[in-house]
Amino acid sequence: MMLFRWAALAFAAVFLVVSQPLTAQKRPDGNVKIISNPNESVVTLKGEYRLTGQTPYVAVHSLKGFYKLEARKVGYENFTSSYFFKPNVRKKLAIRLTRKSRPRSFFRSMLMPGWGQAYTDQKWKGLFFAGLQLGAAGYFVFTHQEYQDAKDAYDKAFDTFATSGAQDAKIYQDVEDKYSILTQKFDDRERALILNLSVYMYNLFDTLFFYPKYHYPKLRASVELNQNGTQPALAFGVRANF
Repeated sequence: MMLFRWAALAFAAVFLVVSQPLTAQKRPDGNVKIISNPNESVVTLKGEYRLTGQTPYVAVHSLKGFYKLEARKVGYENFTSSYFFKPNVRKKLAIRLTRKSRPRSFFRSMLMPGWGQAYTDQKWKGLFFAGLQLGAAGYFVFTHQEYQDAKDAYDKAFDTFATSGAQDAKIYQDVEDKYSILTQKFDDRERALILNLSVYMYNLFDTLFFYPKYHYPKLRASVELNQNGTQPALAFGVRANF
C-alpha cells in the first residue's frame, strides 16, 4: 500500500513538471483570421504588432486598434487596406487579389515607357526602357533647340539679304551657309523624333509579346489500353486547364 502511494506521488510530480512548460509555451488564440483568393498569399499586418504570414492566416495575438493589411503574391497586384480591430472580438477577413494581365501592362506602358515592365516584376527592364526613353526625349529637346537657333540665324541672314538692296555675294553666301546648317539641324531633329517613336513602339511591342508567364496551364496526360476485339490499342489523351 505504501509503495502504491509513493508511485502515485511520483507520477503526479512528473506530470506537473512536464505540463508546466507546455502550459507556458501555449500562445493565446488570435482574434483575426485572413483568407485570400488566391490562397497562399503573403500577408503583413502593421499596427501595434507587425505580423507576417501566409493565408489562411490566424494572428497569434489579440489585435486591437487600426492595422494596415498588405497582401502580395507573384503574378497578382498587391493588395492594401486598413482595418480596425476590437480586442477579444473575432473578425474574419476575406480578400481578393487582382491577377496581373497583359492589357493592364500594355496600358501602363502606353502612359509611361517601362511602367508596364515594372508592373510585371521586370524592374530592371522597366528601368532600361524608362532611361532609354528619357535619353531619347532629352536628345530630341537638344536637337529641337539647335534647330530653332539655326532657324533664327537663317531668318536674320535672309532679312539682311532682303533689305540690303544690293546683290552682295558675301551676304548671299552667308544666307546659303545658314540654310545649309538649318537643313542639317532639321534632319537631326527628324532622326531624334524617329528615335523617340522607335523606343516607344518597341516598349509597347515588348509588353505585348514578351509578357512573363505567371500562370502556366495545368496539363494532365493519360494513357489507356483499349481492348477492341483481338487487337489491343493504346489511347493517349492530354487535358489543359487554363
